[in-house]
Amino acid sequence: MKENSSSEISNPKSLRTLMVDNSENDVLLILRELQKGGYNPSYERVETAIAMEEIIKDKQWDIILCDYTMPKFNAPSAIALLKKTDIDIPIIIVSGSIGEDAAVECMRLGAQDYIMKGNLSRLCPAIARELEEAVNRNRQKQAEENFRRSLEDLPLGVRIVTVDGETLYANKAILDIYGYDSIEELKTTPVENRYTPESFAEYQIRREKRKREDDTPSEYDIGIVRKNGEVRYIHVLRKDVLWNGEKQVQVLYSDITDRKQAEERFLTSLREKDILLKEVHHRVKNNMQVISGLLDLPAALSGNQERRKMFRESQNRIQAMSLVHEKLYGSKDFTRIDLAGYVRTMSQDLFQSYKVNPGKIDLIVQTDGNVYVDINKAIPCGLILNELISNALKHAFPGNRHGELTIIISQTKNTEIEIVVRDNGLGLSGDVDVHQPLSVGLHLVNGLVKNQLDGQIEFRRAAGTEISMKFPL
Repeated sequence: MKENSSSEISNPKSLRTLMVDNSENDVLLILRELQKGGYNPSYERVETAIAMEEIIKDKQWDIILCDYTMPKFNAPSAIALLKKTDIDIPIIIVSGSIGEDAAVECMRLGAQDYIMKGNLSRLCPAIARELEEAVNRNRQKQAEENFRRSLEDLPLGVRIVTVDGETLYANKAILDIYGYDSIEELKTTPVENRYTPESFAEYQIRREKRKREDDTPSEYDIGIVRKNGEVRYIHVLRKDVLWNGEKQVQVLYSDITDRKQAEERFLTSLREKDILLKEVHHRVKNNMQVISGLLDLPAALSGNQERRKMFRESQNRIQAMSLVHEKLYGSKDFTRIDLAGYVRTMSQDLFQSYKVNPGKIDLIVQTDGNVYVDINKAIPCGLILNELISNALKHAFPGNRHGELTIIISQTKNTEIEIVVRDNGLGLSGDVDVHQPLSVGLHLVNGLVKNQLDGQIEFRRAAGTEISMKFPL
């Protein structure tokens, strides 16, 4: 309704009163009651629809006091006429005789109250109440108008919708986002035509949840189809607001198409890099296997048992490095491997390489969860473990001696890994200096731990051999 700014009375005792009544005597009676209540009313009296319509448009009024029935007019018609003008003026029915049903009907149509002419003591309190309500309504309308104007200036698209999804308001930005010329065009376009198929299916799910009053997200992304068929991606934020005095839903639209396209380009680039890394690891693994295979011929042709042993040890070291790339090649994450899984596979390969009889040596791999290392740590770890496991298989269990080989992997801190290799075999001989080893294998182990892993290593002789190493991630 149009705002009646005169409702905020500078002098609360002045009262611009429109009397809709065919009885001058009744009007005078009402005026005396108003004066008794502390008002100084100025008034005009009308008794037809034409006169009422003209005077409402020509002048400003604080209150309308209307008789229920007149020869040429009645209260329901007066209420309807006032609504048609869209001017917010309180209207109170003041009648000499009105049944309860008629009074209730007038209230339903829009009258603020009804007073019997034979009991006017309620009139002034009712007027005071309605004047205050009118002031509050005007303030609320002004606030909503200011809010509406602020929405027009927003760079975001804004829709005000009912809980059922009917559009009550859309700012210019939302029309620009969808490419429509008017709110009517937006409202009359079928919902399924405004969404991509995937987003329309999600919209239907959200709508059904809201009908059931289930929890639904207040923020989400959608794909829309503009009027010209172009697909755009929008971030949506919903929140409850008061609109025209009723609880509605404000929906904010932020165009994130550029961000979505950038994300897709980034993901495409990542997929391409993953494919490239996978191919690199695959080729490195294959090349190492070729190198290992090239050592088969000289090993087979050599009549020197010691040389054959050296060739086999070299092949095992190459296989340890090749296995790192094989694990990375088969992993979703090309930057790190699961150390426990790697150790199990390498141990099984070494058991086969040294032709260990099944059941002679039990392999036990213990870990306190998934421990991951990157390729820079995995290769030296693999070479170290290859040497330690090989030494145990070659020397700890001679003849038919049965035993256990235990490998314990733990992440002692967020930044440190500890690996323990323990056997219950013969153990290191007393003349072996583990810090100044003569064997190539132990010398390699020492160098890799200290120089490649920046770690520490300890050897213990007790009921076999235990070697412990710690290094930072």
